[in-house]
Amino acid sequence: MNKPVAAPVSARRWAVDVEHSTATFTVVKLGHTVTGTVPIREGSVSFGQDGGLELAKGVAELSLIDTGNMRGDLDLRKPRFLDLDNHPVAAFVATDAVATATGWRVAGHLTVRGNSAMVYFDVTLDGSGDEVSLCGTAIFDRRDLGIKAPRLLIGRTIAMTVRARLAPVA
Repeated sequence: MNKPVAAPVSARRWAVDVEHSTATFTVVKLGHTVTGTVPIREGSVSFGQDGGLELAKGVAELSLIDTGNMRGDLDLRKPRFLDLDNHPVAAFVATDAVATATGWRVAGHLTVRGNSAMVYFDVTLDGSGDEVSLCGTAIFDRRDLGIKAPRLLIGRTIAMTVRARLAPVA
């Protein structure tokens, strides 16, 4: 994996501070944009001596999904959509990172419902020293993850943003 133009953090492993981190998503449902949040259960990021991103992975607690619509959240639990009784989490593991002018373009496998798809996040870092946060954004097709529904009911495209505060691992 490669280093960005500016390497704002030291070479080490960082853990995601789950109390100050979350994933949000938007999708169109019946012509209206729905926004939801999902807590991050765990995650880690590592940077090499050259400041390059070497590892990025995380787990989100889908079973705690919140769209602000209790009925809709219950529907998402069903086998037709996310099948949360059998697959309560989503996991991401980076496979490659290419430096950009502002951070990295991170490719990796997103696993939902036992299905894995390649997803690309544009990742930026903010902060310095031991106070660092990251923001990653991705757009992907839900069908690649086995989430099936009529297109008129739920849009195919999901936009996801992950905001994570990082804490250095001793």
